[in-house]
Amino acid sequence: DASAADGLQQKHPEVTTWYIAGHSLGGAMAAGYAAAHDEDYDGLILLAAYSTKDLTGTALRVLSVYGSEDGVMNRESYEKNRANLPADTTEVVLDGGCHAQFGSYGLQDGDGIPTISGEEQVRQTVEAIAAFVGQ
Repeated sequence: DASAADGLQQKHPEVTTWYIAGHSLGGAMAAGYAAAHDEDYDGLILLAAYSTKDLTGTALRVLSVYGSEDGVMNRESYEKNRANLPADTTEVVLDGGCHAQFGSYGLQDGDGIPTISGEEQVRQTVEAIAAFVGQ
């Protein structure tokens, strides 16, 4: 649901800092949502994803995290669409990580062979996100 985030901020007025995030296609959808609502968010977190929408004119902070063994995310498209992100985007490559290990849905066709466990990939992802939002 491309508008699943509609109304969340009004439901939680106690929250003062907002990031929107997503994995894979969910990341592309989060980026599109952020592009249309950039004044409502402090940042965007992309997990094995990229933005096809231009975010360079926004004040959004962006974190991009992907695994070195990701065989699903199209690297050519990632590099081409990198120009849509602010120049100060933080990029974290998880050495040994793959596409499917951002979730817990098992193997994914076309993905690379991870050299770290799913638990380790999640730990490193959480660490990267916590460091990013804590800045």
